Parts: sequence; structure tokens; C-alpha cells
Amino acid sequence: MAVTGLAADNPLLVPSDLPFGYPRFDLVRDEHFRSAYAQGMLENLREVTPSPATRRSRPSRTLSLH
Repeated sequence: MAVTGLAADNPLLVPSDLPFGYPRFDLVRDEHFRSAYAQGMLENLREVTPSPATRRSRPSRTLSLH
């Protein structure tokens, strides 16, 4: 993931070389949380939203258990 613009100024959004990929908490400020949270939610939404190619149409017939 390429980091550009304002994300480069946010230690919560840039790759880290610390153990376990931890961010540089000594650089984190309160204003970093909102944009990091929004970015994480956006990435998650993209991950869980099915693409048009993988969407299934609803079945036209249902199974009747009589």
C-alpha cells in the first residue's frame, strides 16, 4: 500500500518497522485517530462488500417441505 498525502503524516497509517508492525506511539496525536479509524473502516467495507462479479442472484424457486 502506497502512503500518500495526509496519510504520510499519520503514524497510524504508515507501515512500521517496529516489532509486530506496531505504530510509533510516541508520534501519535489525538487528531490521528479519526482519519485512521475512517481509513480502517473504508478498507474493511471494501473487503466485505461483494463485487458485482461475485454477487449471486436469488433463486427463482424455493424448496417446499410438505
